Amino acid sequence: MIFFFAGGASILVYMILAAQFESFLDPLIISAVLPVGVMGAILTLFLTGHSMGGAGTLYLGVKHSSIWAALAPVAPAAFGLNPDSLEKIKDMPVLFVHGDEDEAVPVDVSRQWVDKAKELNMTYEYKEMPGVSHGPVITESLPSIYEFFGKHSKPAVH
Repeated sequence: MIFFFAGGASILVYMILAAQFESFLDPLIISAVLPVGVMGAILTLFLTGHSMGGAGTLYLGVKHSSIWAALAPVAPAAFGLNPDSLEKIKDMPVLFVHGDEDEAVPVDVSRQWVDKAKELNMTYEYKEMPGVSHGPVITESLPSIYEFFGKHSKPAVH
């Protein structure tokens, strides 16, 4: 019964795509390529967040380390987290970003994590942005985050 509904859904999707692209071939190509693209996306998941989201990035990055290809905590409000937890992810690339004029989260919070990453000889980068405060660090850091994630993909699972 489930195959009947899956088959019907596939035919419906094909018909909609054929009408949309005005082609009978394009939907077949999309149907063939999409599963490969999804698998590629699953193998290269990245995690980033700002402030409390930055702390969440560190927490979830350590807790579910097998999922992520790389992390980029931005001005992480990681007051209750211990940088020693990086030992569990010492093979994972991490980009730490912080503005040196952050009025909400002292830049020393990130520096502690960076010191631990350096001690563990991790693959990491640290971008301390001069003259940047807590809010603007989000947009200022995006090019560095995209570049960092572009350099680090997760190895294929065998």
